Amino acid sequence: MNKLLPLLLLGSLGAPDALAQSLTKPETALITTVTKQLPETMGFLEKVVNINSGTLNKAGVRQVGDLMGDELKKLGFTIEWVPLPDSLNRAGHLVATRTGKRGKKLFLIGHLDTVFEKSLPMEPYTRVNDTTATGQGVNDMKGGDVLIIAALKAMHTQKLLDDTSITIYMTGDEESSGGPESRRDFIERARKNDVALAFEGAQGLSNVTTGRRGSSGWTLTVKARTGHSSRIFSDLGYGAIYEAARVLTEFRRQLGQEQYLTFNPGLIVGGSEVQYDDKTARAQTIGKTNIVAGSALVKGDLRFLGEAQKEKPAPGCVRSSRRVCRSPARKSHSPMVFRRWTRRPPTTNSGRTSTTSAGLWGWGRSGPSIPVAGARVTYHSWPRLCPVSMGWVHRVKARIASKKR
Repeated sequence: MNKLLPLLLLGSLGAPDALAQSLTKPETALITTVTKQLPETMGFLEKVVNINSGTLNKAGVRQVGDLMGDELKKLGFTIEWVPLPDSLNRAGHLVATRTGKRGKKLFLIGHLDTVFEKSLPMEPYTRVNDTTATGQGVNDMKGGDVLIIAALKAMHTQKLLDDTSITIYMTGDEESSGGPESRRDFIERARKNDVALAFEGAQGLSNVTTGRRGSSGWTLTVKARTGHSSRIFSDLGYGAIYEAARVLTEFRRQLGQEQYLTFNPGLIVGGSEVQYDDKTARAQTIGKTNIVAGSALVKGDLRFLGEAQKEKPAPGCVRSSRRVCRSPARKSHSPMVFRRWTRRPPTTNSGRTSTTSAGLWGWGRSGPSIPVAGARVTYHSWPRLCPVSMGWVHRVKARIASKKR
């Protein structure tokens, strides 16, 4: 993994075909430099992993971004921080650029935030053995960010960055997007480049990802009659918590075995009253054991490969953007409302997304892949971008096919 980024960057900058030939002398020197700098690289990874940078922890995201920016500034990059409107409740994005006339214009993508919000218990960086480390965001994707810096640092040492055009874009809200406004600058800059590479891990070290799943969010809200618990299953019906559990069970039973489709309830809360704060991702409830729950709230995500999968109706729900789930349990229950929205569309084997504006950002769990055990490519985080990367994508796929034959 340490040697692939320099090889990919060298190939993009006009160096010999590192994917199909043995290493050249400059490439060998790069690998030696990367290996020599590895203790420093791992120390930097530990430092950034031990800073909480959950998407909603704006100060933590900015702190990690400042550290990444300081390292890139030493390599001759111009550093910018792209702020976002306060209404989005997001930290912003780190952009590092250098301009030259040699080779193709590269667009390297990472993200600073993690799924671990500050309210969750901290899991510090821990070295398990010589090849494995754990910690919040160590893989998704501070490891990828540090990989970019380590490779560029080795190239800088060998003076291979001179007169090149490279833009590094590390978003601050990949895990929970601030919406189209948050991606506008990203898209504009991406379109000015020739090659785009994303460095978040996909399906291990021996596969090239050819399709990426889209991501959609959903909320299930259940309201029910409430009263003393002795009346549950009778005139009060089942209560909101039982009904939410029934709906989730049907989701799992009917959709759980479909290939590439996952449906994850990440938060569930129920009781007499329920409140949820989108800005902090916190929920509060009030209830007692002898009161039938009157409210329940479930929030989750849907990962899908293709718009057809996304549009599969939720079991027991009316087909619409605002779905109302029918409850056969008791007529006394109010309708359950199922709301869904799309965060990002999927990509197919062509590498294209449904819409350019939504496609030029973010990463997701992988769809189909090509095993490349006999090929020189051993690790690659496939760019999930639109036409800016298409020519490069097809060239690499052709090389892999040729090598396998």
